[in-house]
Amino acid sequence: MSHAFSRMSGASRFFLKAGFSMAAFLLMMGTLEIILRLTKEPPWQPDLVPFRVEPGGKLYEDDPLLGYRLKPGHYAVFLADGTPVTTTHLAEHERTTGPEEDRTGRPGIWILGCSYTYGWSLPDKETFPWRLQQSLPGFHIRNLGVPGYNNVQSLLWMRQKLQNGDRPQVVVLAYASFHDERNAGLRRWQKTLIRPRDGGLGPQAQPNARLDADGRLRVSPTPEKFQEIPGMRLFSIPHSIEKRWAKIEANAVPKEEISAKLIETLAAEAEAVGATFLLAGIERDDQTRHMLQIWRAKGGRIADVSVDLNETGMRNTPHDPHPGPRAQQIFSQKILESLPGQSPKP
Repeated sequence: MSHAFSRMSGASRFFLKAGFSMAAFLLMMGTLEIILRLTKEPPWQPDLVPFRVEPGGKLYEDDPLLGYRLKPGHYAVFLADGTPVTTTHLAEHERTTGPEEDRTGRPGIWILGCSYTYGWSLPDKETFPWRLQQSLPGFHIRNLGVPGYNNVQSLLWMRQKLQNGDRPQVVVLAYASFHDERNAGLRRWQKTLIRPRDGGLGPQAQPNARLDADGRLRVSPTPEKFQEIPGMRLFSIPHSIEKRWAKIEANAVPKEEISAKLIETLAAEAEAVGATFLLAGIERDDQTRHMLQIWRAKGGRIADVSVDLNETGMRNTPHDPHPGPRAQQIFSQKILESLPGQSPKP
């Protein structure tokens, strides 16, 4: 065999070696693929949430700055278990907070946030911004919460409204520690957005933020979507690489610092137009409480409006794990007690 090999031309020997190397590599990759599957690391198969929206089939529409926004209209959203929920989106891409009427001239209280603020899985009348509107008829409560939103989107949307000439009296950011990974645009968060996006709600790209070398906030120039590693839906190896990449990223990015800078920026821009800024912690965990402590130490106004979602009756079970009517009622009451005066400015 060695004699025959030595008689081969240089090109033939090269291709033979390359063939052996490729065969060894494929054998190694095949073995690794089998091991990963046997150790329960399968290829990625998104567990899509089977939402249905009528009419039109989508709850969101594309936005070049925010990534996505609420699509105006009155909809029936069928949850994963088939339960229909009615929701009304105004022409301003906000969820309604009361019967249609002209609130022009009333001082505004803007509530920024995610699905907890929006009131996901609940009809309009059971959301806490709606309840606040009933308690404060002299104000115009605006529900600026959108499912899946991060604080970057809240900041950019507030800027849009301020640029249009709107002037709130109070801006409330309903913050939770799970916003931290959203704000940084971590892969493991972007990956979860595929579930509702491809499950029937519509587009869900997101802008994100980073801190530069001088600690200044840098917002991504365009909204971003999750970028899959080629083959991760077919093979375990690329999916395993992607998961480890995401874990390294999550440990390396200063998520809490990014959120703190976003909150500071939101507050500064709200206060620059004469509004009072309130940071409301809406999740009951140590990380959310820590952020409230950070903001209070800076002289900011805070309120812990959270509830224990593990307590019976707090979630909207069996239809959905989001906060249910009882939790929304408590959010409303706690925010009402924390507002800086319940009388409109003269």
